Amino acid sequence: MDQFSFSELRQAQNQRIRELLEEGVSHRKIAAEVGCSTSTVLRVSKQKGEPATRKLPEFAFNKIVGLPIPKTFDDRPKLPAAIHTEYTPFQVDDVGQWLILTDLHFPYHDVKTIELAVDMAKRNAAVGILLNGDIVDCHSLSDFDRDPSAPRYIQEREYLIQFLTYLRHHLPKARMVYREGNHEERLKRYLLRKAPELYGFEETKFHTLMKLADFGVEYVCDCRVVNLGKLHTIHGHEFKDKFVAMPVNPARKFFLQAKSNVIGGHHHQVSEHQEPTISGKMISTWSMGCGCDLHPHYKPINRWS
Repeated sequence: MDQFSFSELRQAQNQRIRELLEEGVSHRKIAAEVGCSTSTVLRVSKQKGEPATRKLPEFAFNKIVGLPIPKTFDDRPKLPAAIHTEYTPFQVDDVGQWLILTDLHFPYHDVKTIELAVDMAKRNAAVGILLNGDIVDCHSLSDFDRDPSAPRYIQEREYLIQFLTYLRHHLPKARMVYREGNHEERLKRYLLRKAPELYGFEETKFHTLMKLADFGVEYVCDCRVVNLGKLHTIHGHEFKDKFVAMPVNPARKFFLQAKSNVIGGHHHQVSEHQEPTISGKMISTWSMGCGCDLHPHYKPINRWS
């Protein structure tokens, strides 16, 4: 047999292999019918263009009622699109000093603490204010026992508006960022339990109800970290580990959770923790005290500061 006739025989054999592949015949049966090895069948199946036209075996689909049988690999079933929640830190790169106020719990705030903090910010020409969560108490939306004589949510809103007016008067040019704390989150949980049909409306969101945009306030929610330059700031509830025992102090807890330079509130205690890494880099964490009444009726004896 000359070289030309052998080449023709090989082409015919490959063509027959392709036809059987399109019919979904197994490699072993094709090799037996054509008279070649299974490696030859595999080689032909991998040739350019073959996977796109080769039929899929029907046995994988005919057991599922109503599912159409794909004719080619391009027609094969695909995974559904995934739902992803965007989570990126809120980055602040404004050069200068920032005033951080946390856990004021209006209307249970401490007037003197706030006045001193704002006065210091003015004297140091602060370029920004971070309202670090739990600025309003949202008492009437709480899951805990509620005092019927306490101010209603609509009254707390008036307290907050008066506070923002005060800040804008004394620091008119300062950038203002308001981070959602666990007390502000009470509105979301209330809507989910009591009025789920209203959940997600722009009109029922905290920043809209509180008219934050009228004061040029940027609102950060969904437990996002706010980075003031290279310093990570958190409210303190983001890790959702309320059943984990508290270590020596809140700052130590932040260190164990974040493993980076962090400042936060939530625990109403002033503390600091420092540890060097093996490379000599110093990691420091701080917890801030609160700006509210230190002896609330539900917890008059505590470790707050």
